[in-house]
Amino acid sequence: MNIILEGPDNCGKSTLANAISAATGWPIHPKEGRPENHFLLLEKLRRYEQLEGVIIDRHPIISGSVYGLMRGDPEIP
Repeated sequence: MNIILEGPDNCGKSTLANAISAATGWPIHPKEGRPENHFLLLEKLRRYEQLEGVIIDRHPIISGSVYGLMRGDPEIP
């Protein structure tokens, strides 16, 4: 199981991640930024599938689906 935190910039995701990490001992998966293309997105998703017991600050599938549409990015395959 993982915990995924999503939300707009400066809404407290990192603060919440730090609090959850302190309470559970789970590591925080560092932000990686937006992938440059679909190939890199799929590569990142494969890596995320291997994670277990981590707190994720913005997951690429969720972020890409929500914010990507607002930016005019192509849909995630």
